[in-house]
Amino acid sequence: MICDEPVSKLVEPNAHLHLWTTNGFLREAFTVIDAWGFQFKSCLVWVKPQLGMGNYWRVSHEYLLLGVRGSMPFVDKTCRSWLIHPRTRHSSKPFAIRQLIERVSPGPYLELYGRVEQPRTQWTVYGNQVERRLF
Repeated sequence: MICDEPVSKLVEPNAHLHLWTTNGFLREAFTVIDAWGFQFKSCLVWVKPQLGMGNYWRVSHEYLLLGVRGSMPFVDKTCRSWLIHPRTRHSSKPFAIRQLIERVSPGPYLELYGRVEQPRTQWTVYGNQVERRLF
């Protein structure tokens, strides 16, 4: 289970966690935040203009939950809690989100379960679609 990943051993005592989730996994996402040693603080909503799937509301958004470990402050407190951006390829997130994270959270950055390496940046990416392996 994702809660068992040793994330708390990989991050600094003062750190931000930006965790993607969807409606279907929202409750479980809070359990992950706690298991990794962070406290939930807020969320950003990625609004997708295209009509989504769903048996109730037609889900056209994803959540980026913010967890804080220690006393890591936000660098830029002028950012809104939502972003309207078209869908990208399956499971890919808009580059604008990465830029927002860089505005509000000091680096370096670790992306788990990523799809694309980010050479010559402060981002270290681990995932089954990149060469580097962590777990």
